[in-house]
Amino acid sequence: MNIGDNISKGIKECKWLNISYINNRNENTFFWIAVQDIDFDHHKLKVSVFNDKRALNTFETWITYESILEAEIIEFTSYERPEELISKIENNIEKCEWLNYDHFNNNILNYYEECNYLDNDPTQSEYTCVPGIDLEKLMENFKLPLEEFQTKKIIADIYHYNISDISNKYYTLAINKLSIDINKKKYVVGYYELTFDPKQNSLIANHDLRFNYSFMIEGRRHSLFNYINMDIDEFTETFSERYMEYHDLIIQNLKYGEYINTKPEIMLLEREIKVKLKETFQVIEEKYQAKNLPIPLKSFFGNFTKRNYKKKKKPSLIIYDDRININQMRVLYNAMKYPITYVHGPPGTGKTQTILNVILSSFYNDKTTLICSSNNKPVDGIIEKLSLSYCNNSIPFPYLRLGKNSEVKMATLKIRDFYNIPIDNNNNRMDELLSNIRIFDDSYQSNLIESLEKQEKRFEIEESIRCSEKLIEAFEENEDNFCESYLKIKEKIRLLREELETIPEITNEQLKDLYTSIDNNYLLTQYFYYKSLKYISKLKKPKYNELICICNMEDDKKRVIEFNRWCSDDSNMKLLTKVFPVIFSTNISTGKLGTPRFMFDLVVMDEAGQCNVATALIPITKAKTLLLIGDPKQLKPVIVLEENVNIILMEKYNVKESYNYKTHSIFHVMTENDKISKNILLGYHYRCGRKIINFSNQRYYNNSLDLIHTREEGQLELVNVMNQNVKNKNEAYDEASAIIQYIKRNDVHDAYIITPFVNQKLLIENMLKSSNINDIQCGTIHSLQGAEKKTIIFSLAISQKTSKKTYEWVKNNFELINVGVTRAKSKLVIAADTTCIDKFSDKNDDIFNLIQYVKNEGNMIIPPNESIRIEIGYSNGSIAEDEFYKTISHFCSCYKKFKAKRNIIVSKFLRNERSPQYKNLEFDLVLFSVKDENENLIEKPLVAFEICGGEHLGNLASERSDRKKMAICNRNDIVFHMIPNNMVKHYEYIMEVILSLR
Repeated sequence: MNIGDNISKGIKECKWLNISYINNRNENTFFWIAVQDIDFDHHKLKVSVFNDKRALNTFETWITYESILEAEIIEFTSYERPEELISKIENNIEKCEWLNYDHFNNNILNYYEECNYLDNDPTQSEYTCVPGIDLEKLMENFKLPLEEFQTKKIIADIYHYNISDISNKYYTLAINKLSIDINKKKYVVGYYELTFDPKQNSLIANHDLRFNYSFMIEGRRHSLFNYINMDIDEFTETFSERYMEYHDLIIQNLKYGEYINTKPEIMLLEREIKVKLKETFQVIEEKYQAKNLPIPLKSFFGNFTKRNYKKKKKPSLIIYDDRININQMRVLYNAMKYPITYVHGPPGTGKTQTILNVILSSFYNDKTTLICSSNNKPVDGIIEKLSLSYCNNSIPFPYLRLGKNSEVKMATLKIRDFYNIPIDNNNNRMDELLSNIRIFDDSYQSNLIESLEKQEKRFEIEESIRCSEKLIEAFEENEDNFCESYLKIKEKIRLLREELETIPEITNEQLKDLYTSIDNNYLLTQYFYYKSLKYISKLKKPKYNELICICNMEDDKKRVIEFNRWCSDDSNMKLLTKVFPVIFSTNISTGKLGTPRFMFDLVVMDEAGQCNVATALIPITKAKTLLLIGDPKQLKPVIVLEENVNIILMEKYNVKESYNYKTHSIFHVMTENDKISKNILLGYHYRCGRKIINFSNQRYYNNSLDLIHTREEGQLELVNVMNQNVKNKNEAYDEASAIIQYIKRNDVHDAYIITPFVNQKLLIENMLKSSNINDIQCGTIHSLQGAEKKTIIFSLAISQKTSKKTYEWVKNNFELINVGVTRAKSKLVIAADTTCIDKFSDKNDDIFNLIQYVKNEGNMIIPPNESIRIEIGYSNGSIAEDEFYKTISHFCSCYKKFKAKRNIIVSKFLRNERSPQYKNLEFDLVLFSVKDENENLIEKPLVAFEICGGEHLGNLASERSDRKKMAICNRNDIVFHMIPNNMVKHYEYIMEVILSLR
């Protein structure tokens, strides 16, 4: 991070900085500073200085900005900033450009950066009990002046970190409320955050009790859930009022050698910064300021409109094999033609197959492609299926798998092997062959592309009808159903329906006649074989000598280090992708692929519903176009950030709910803020037996899945037990024993046992081992995501001793239930004490409905889970949407003669607003009334519309601009109407309606 950025952040957040500074004797010195004043003209800072190596007291002096070599925020500090300092800076903002004070002020990015720091399991680094300090004294005024001996002890035992430690780790100073001692280490469960002010020589305590949902001890992760077995958010929310109850609850679940600790120990909690987002976010900010954000990032901020679409030439599509349906074909067409496509891919609907088609088509269209996800499993699953052959020879398809060091090691060996492939150097003959095949294939594809264009037109008409009908409803609610606009929109709906009738839907059978897959097309396999060789042959060129030298290094470790260094340069990444245009990696590891300025033509993110927003922005920043594939009804990102902390951060940065880091994946954030791009459902299910998948289809997918292609009926079985032998919490011996007997009795193989509870998992694992059952595993749902088994066995482990809170946590855990159900190909077995579940259930929850469904062998109607229903590809009929339609319908009915103009510069239509400060100010759209007075048309501005993108709230520049526009409208009697970014699709459509009614 820029030195000025860090100093500015220290001023804004009232924190000390640890700096490296060249003094008057040209010596490199290290000390802490707190900024008190600024001399803008001479680039000087008046600072309080603290250097515990010399003295415990502070002093004030002026230092020169240019003599600062490094500056890092010290998170666990605070100081009383002079009140006039901020106003002095903001009134002289042009004079302090050297400080970058007004730079990087995007609220959303700052929010995600801090979430990224805190969304890591902490470790307890150092701790000490300081005489005279306890929680009661500290909480009296939340500020405690320190005696000299106390300060010395804190510094001696806690503060001994250098500047490099601070930049690579995130530290929190804390005082213990409740912790678990484990082998002389601590799991700090509850604590109060502290800051140290050297100038005041005092400790300041945060008012809010904080919690660690999980904790690292000697490299092993410990989860709070293992000690409480209840909803963690409920535990943290009610901890203070039920302290003794929860204290005893934890004691009941302690293992041998573990002890509860409530001593007021002061400690440092240390979090590893796994990935630094600052450079990526700075590039986003720079592009935003320069108004050249790529479309995927515009969509992220809610600033994407139909006007951003650029006409592209018709794409060519390559089909991997004959296993493709119309939904998958739509994804392929849209991904090749449009800047963003969202794909809702429920389990077993052919996501991997679709991605393979996208990869091959992208290669065929000479695009560079990055395929990524939050973890290795989805990425490697795609690679496993990426296999092509020509004349019984494997096609050396030019892709690389990059990421962790073991993957880079294999990639360098692959480059070495490809370099040694003997290739005919007659490029002219190869080019001629490829060109001839391409010409022939493109002509053959014309019918397919034309048919797909018609299908997309059909979907657009259906959406237009839906929007128009929504507007009609608003007219009728406003009792404006006899106005001219209302009648014209009714007529438009009629015409749209007529047009829709002229575009027949393509069936999957008709689709087969429009393409030939690559595995049935000799010319295409020949094309891919020789085109792959052509790419690989570039390695022989002199500009690749350095790369080849690196790949020929014998020392694996050195080779990996040098390759990563080489790839960190954008010019080298351009060279690499000219040979290997397809790169596979994880989201975090894509940060190694050049700087954030290096871009791919297409980024494909698989399992986007599991990707947290902060790290997903690393590859998205590299995307010229984007394909997001995910399922919001399956597993969400694993987030350990505490709920209360997240709320505090959202308030601190003024971030709205649609960007919530804790509850939303990147798939959710993008689809919530971008209502323009296509959202396509992969609706044909292929994996599970019909009876199995139909539970999830009814309960979670609103019956939107087509089950015509399911291969078998599927079996459902209930193993009903009486869970009477319960030794440990959330453990059911009878149920575990019944599962083992079931496996033996039915000779079960290719199976997996799922349970929500760790104690039950450990019990079943021990029983499997003692029964010599080695080919069946038991685990939690996260270990099964993306996999499939012939048989899935659920062990619910609900007994008479289960607490009501525990059942409340598990009963509607749709992630657990939906993922588990949809992994079973042939048989789904539920092991449960149905008597206990009947006692706990309100008869509406997922667990109860699943048991009833299995008990009736799937022959019943299951009600949908109303709490998670969404419409695929449409907005959700929110209050904001309804209000927007009502507002627009009112304008249409009231103003028979009006005109709408886009992107209106203020000074051009309001002559009294020509101040230099308004020179570049413009409205997104202005609605004018038009009157005919003495044969002159008089235009009067009525309403100014402004699309409120995600960057508006909390961004200083955007907020200043919006305030100016609001003031201008108030002075000129103009209604100022902010359009929420999730209404932008309707805004675009309604503006078309308004303009068409002129």
